[in-house]
Amino acid sequence: MIRILILFIGISLYAGEFNPWNLDITKRVIHRKNVSHILIDPRVDHYRVVLVLGDRFPYNYKSRQYTFYIKASTEEEALELFRKFDIQLDSGNEILLKLNGSRIIEWTFG
Repeated sequence: MIRILILFIGISLYAGEFNPWNLDITKRVIHRKNVSHILIDPRVDHYRVVLVLGDRFPYNYKSRQYTFYIKASTEEEALELFRKFDIQLDSGNEILLKLNGSRIIEWTFG
């Protein structure tokens, strides 16, 4: 009985990490269906890896587009982040983002 209780608590703690209803307002779970484009945006002093996301509706004319970005100091770093996010999203797994406004300050591959 105790083993079942410990197993249930362990599974519920793991599952609760990616439950979108229990997340803080500064966190967001994304997957390939949300992300329409991944871009590298060159700026004067840095690069940005930009994720263009959209909420899905039965009819896409109601969808809203918005962007989140990661700041990278070099083009190579931006390209490496681009590839990591693309591989993760193509695999069908989710990504947990921690945000500061529209800037991604931390991410966890699920």
